[in-house]
Amino acid sequence: ANPDINGGFGGKYIYLIPKPAVYIQIIIRDSEISGQSDLAEGAGGKFRYIKLIYDASDDEKITKVALYRKSNNDRSLSSDINKDRSGDFLHLIYRVSN
Repeated sequence: ANPDINGGFGGKYIYLIPKPAVYIQIIIRDSEISGQSDLAEGAGGKFRYIKLIYDASDDEKITKVALYRKSNNDRSLSSDINKDRSGDFLHLIYRVSN
């Protein structure tokens, strides 16, 4: 398994660092978000970000995160981080527990 989010696209080696959150949002846009880490840094194309949503009042927290890479999009898991790129579909999968 390749933990590099930019695997196969060149660019900077990008990997996940777990942090407590209750929801993960994938953001893909044409313009940069200042102060945020671009998941596609150095690979060209659209800017890709992970936004972690926190809620101190929520007992359930994401406890494990992994990348799920596949070569076809036969079913959707989460937003495709590689949307509009040629190559594998790339999703986040995670476990929630309290």
